[in-house]
Amino acid sequence: MGRSNKEWENLGLKIFNAAKNELYLSMRYLYLAIDGLEIVADMRVDFLATDGGKLYFLPMMAAEKYMENPLIINRAYLHSVLHCLFGHMYKREKRDEDLWNLACDIMVEGIIDEMEAKSVTMVVPPLKEEAEVRIARECKIFSAEYIYDYLKKNKEDILALENYFKVDDHSLWDNENNDDKEAKNDKQEDNAREEELWKDVSTKIQTEIETYSRSIGIENTRLYQSLVTRNREKVSYTDFLRKFKEPVEEIKLDFETFDYGFYNYGLRLYGNMPLIEEPEYRVSEAVKNFVVVIDTSGSVSREIVTAFLEETVNILTEESVTEDFGITRECVIIQCDNQIQDVKVLHNKEELEHYIKEFEIIGRGGTDFRVAFSYIADEVKEGRMSKPSGLIYFTDGYGIYPEAKPEYDVVFVFPETAYPDGKFPYMSGEFPVWAMHLVMDV
Repeated sequence: MGRSNKEWENLGLKIFNAAKNELYLSMRYLYLAIDGLEIVADMRVDFLATDGGKLYFLPMMAAEKYMENPLIINRAYLHSVLHCLFGHMYKREKRDEDLWNLACDIMVEGIIDEMEAKSVTMVVPPLKEEAEVRIARECKIFSAEYIYDYLKKNKEDILALENYFKVDDHSLWDNENNDDKEAKNDKQEDNAREEELWKDVSTKIQTEIETYSRSIGIENTRLYQSLVTRNREKVSYTDFLRKFKEPVEEIKLDFETFDYGFYNYGLRLYGNMPLIEEPEYRVSEAVKNFVVVIDTSGSVSREIVTAFLEETVNILTEESVTEDFGITRECVIIQCDNQIQDVKVLHNKEELEHYIKEFEIIGRGGTDFRVAFSYIADEVKEGRMSKPSGLIYFTDGYGIYPEAKPEYDVVFVFPETAYPDGKFPYMSGEFPVWAMHLVMDV
């Protein structure tokens, strides 16, 4: 006599709860994620599926795969959990659905295949392993987004291996085809809430690894590096630079704040004598006396530095009401490795654009950040430079940092492409606690 549906369901629940317990014991740093999905039987799925809130399984298929090898269940459970942890179901946007699904599967399978935990360790087929190594080598960062871009260019090479990576069903990720507008809106709201919950979980897991789990070497894995990439706050460099703006006065008629009511009233009352006239100055937000230091130690290319400078120009010159910068005095650009290599003081947009066009890196020695700060301190002391409103140091971050905080705000900007392993310099103990940091996609 065969089992009833309820018996199959109970068996499946026992199988997946056993898998959950095994994963708990072998990777405790992931307990928040492993416990993040409600396990539910569903006869409509092929084997396994998740929508970010629940894990749906087909009981008979679960039993069949368990009989084949219990590790298959463990890996499948973790596979779906990692999709949630990295928010894959919320990020497809306008991307090709099939390629995005494959990119997400390659990422999480690459993470699991690298793990040494007994609960998920299985022999990796040579073709699958070779594909993962090749993709990891070609992608700047081992994330679904970068893998997707790789697949667009190398689709034919990888599609033949799709079955090596496909584990669960992604059909619950998309609600674009829902004709019920109200239901679609409700689903989008649910997705937004779930995405925030998973973001919080990913941040806590990263902290858990950094605080307690470094002794087991997990910080050098694709899992940790992917968490760092996911949890890094995506801040626009332009928006960040605006933080350095402050009120300044410019000699310019300000018609925006001028009240024509009183002006016209004076003309009517006294003939040709207005009660007030247009203000001869205006107050605006601007970045003034700004210093940009470029690390020329050989860590970054001319193209990357030029892209950084062009982005800096966009904010320094925006909303300018004169031919000069949106700053009031000057922009100082310093090239420095372990000594000052070049200093340019620029006063208007034309000079800055010409500087970028003709820019060449000078130096290529070792990096000592203290040199630039000492130079600025001496120039300010001698009266040859005003105290900066702020300083941006564009660098790979590897060098000797000053111990004391200067009398102005400092931000070290790191090019994202220089750190394919996700280990950014601000994560090290050498990075000064008083400095700000920003990762820039250039």
